[in-house]
Amino acid sequence: MDEPSLLALLREALADALGTPMPPLSRATALEDLPAWDSVGYIAFLAELAGRLGVTFTAAQMTGMRTVGDVLDAIGGQP
Repeated sequence: MDEPSLLALLREALADALGTPMPPLSRATALEDLPAWDSVGYIAFLAELAGRLGVTFTAAQMTGMRTVGDVLDAIGGQP
């Protein structure tokens, strides 16, 4: 999947996980700056990604993701 398509999918997954519309995303978008972002929303977002893309993340990846770019990089490193 190309990056623009993946950004669109992340935006949809975030909106579903957080229950609110999301602004346009870029690699530089800080996750903590997103509307309704909190720890529960983060776990819901990761579950959305697992369901939509079949991806899993290590504990180090989960604690290290600070931006949309970090999420894209973690997804890109999946087998």
